[in-house]
Amino acid sequence: MSNFGGAAIGKHLYDIITSSIPDNSVMLEFGSGPSTPEFTKHYTVYSVEQNTKYLNQCKESNYIYAPIQSYSNGENEYKWYDISILKMELPETYDFILVDGPQGRFGHPARIGFEKNISLFNLNVPIFFDDTHRPHEYQQAQNVAQLANKELITLDYRDKEGCKFSYFI
Repeated sequence: MSNFGGAAIGKHLYDIITSSIPDNSVMLEFGSGPSTPEFTKHYTVYSVEQNTKYLNQCKESNYIYAPIQSYSNGENEYKWYDISILKMELPETYDFILVDGPQGRFGHPARIGFEKNISLFNLNVPIFFDDTHRPHEYQQAQNVAQLANKELITLDYRDKEGCKFSYFI
């Protein structure tokens, strides 16, 4: 079984990350899974995870269990990781972020919480967004890049699933 593709990030994104981010860096990952052990070979990894199925599957990762909660800001309702847990448990410093969660089954756009809670994050580090072949995920990547005043780079590697990923450095 491959640690890349399917529900996991594609090998193309992994290669971009490992070729552009130095070993021994600190990674903040949203959504852990089969590729997490691959990242721990190079980085100190903090994995934000809502699914107990994936929690602590990789003993080398530092897991932050943050169940999905419902939020409303008056205009919009969305579901995202438990913000009170993130405020307490996110690492103080990290060198890059990978946004590959939460899963899309929590509604579209599933990852809008990252944008809605942008003040929690350091925008002066590279941020990688998986699954930007989905219009909602791409819009979120664009919005975050604009908030960070960065140019969004999108690569379309058209594997069997027609995936894309986007990032800014």
